[in-house]
Amino acid sequence: MRAFTRPAALLGLLALALGCRTERPGPPTEDGASAKRAPPPAASPAISAAAPLLARPVRALRVPRSYAKETPSPLLLVLHGYGSDGASHAQMFDIGELLERDRVVVVAPDGTPDAKGNRFWNAVPACCDFDHRGPDDVAYLRAVIADVRARYTIDPRRIYAVGHSNGGAMALRLACDAADVFASVSSLAGPFYTDTASCKPSAPVAVQLFHGTNDKVVPYDGGLLPIAAPTNPPTLGVARTAAFFTASNGCKAAGEDAGARDLDLARPDDETRVTRWNGCRDGAGVELWTVAGMGHAPSRPSPAWPGYFYGFLSSHPKP
Repeated sequence: MRAFTRPAALLGLLALALGCRTERPGPPTEDGASAKRAPPPAASPAISAAAPLLARPVRALRVPRSYAKETPSPLLLVLHGYGSDGASHAQMFDIGELLERDRVVVVAPDGTPDAKGNRFWNAVPACCDFDHRGPDDVAYLRAVIADVRARYTIDPRRIYAVGHSNGGAMALRLACDAADVFASVSSLAGPFYTDTASCKPSAPVAVQLFHGTNDKVVPYDGGLLPIAAPTNPPTLGVARTAAFFTASNGCKAAGEDAGARDLDLARPDDETRVTRWNGCRDGAGVELWTVAGMGHAPSRPSPAWPGYFYGFLSSHPKP
């Protein structure tokens, strides 16, 4: 399997799938930050959606050895947490053998550095554009997807997004504002709009939510994020977020208990309860994975973890 690339080229994606990264960032920390952070940026205007890839080139793309241009591949967009970077979270969400089996192309772009050098996504009011820079990240990520599709044979029915924390919020934002592109999204500990009227999907998008009951960064039941300013809106609780998407997708009113899983090996027994909503429009299901006692991310993710989120995403293509 090819390593994520970090080329020196600054224009577009180019041939990023060739070669290996020369710099390995540290793993994400509990607050979604990486051990290696971006340097503080010089004063500049907000990112322009007119030339998004010139302003913020993508530096992490992985193409499987099994890729064949005559066979359309799924595309997985990985969205990092606040203060981290795409390459680090691509390792966190590494789908390993599944990448080769399904010929998945994986792209992991970077957010915009804020005044403290922490990369962020302008996802929802709760997190994490704390400097009010206002980058149009929906337009940027649309441009990323379009660029990858121009270079590789991608199945338009199988374009997925997965994210952690601020990246999880951005994945949910894409379900709201880019439902024409994304078939399904998976969010680990992602905040959401308190005012759900701000989310108006143009089509059903399958949504999977993972959240720890002991999350101190993005509270399970909602509220103000500790890293946010008091003037920032709170996040919606994850159960209410699931309720919004079940209504938006026209799912059956009652979720079903889909059993327990061992998501975090640092927790005793099968600590994760799965609630699943079926009967949704266009097959766009919703799942809520409640991880008892877990904080902002699994301390020791189960080897089955990639299959849990990628299995959901891949089982919900566009009709």
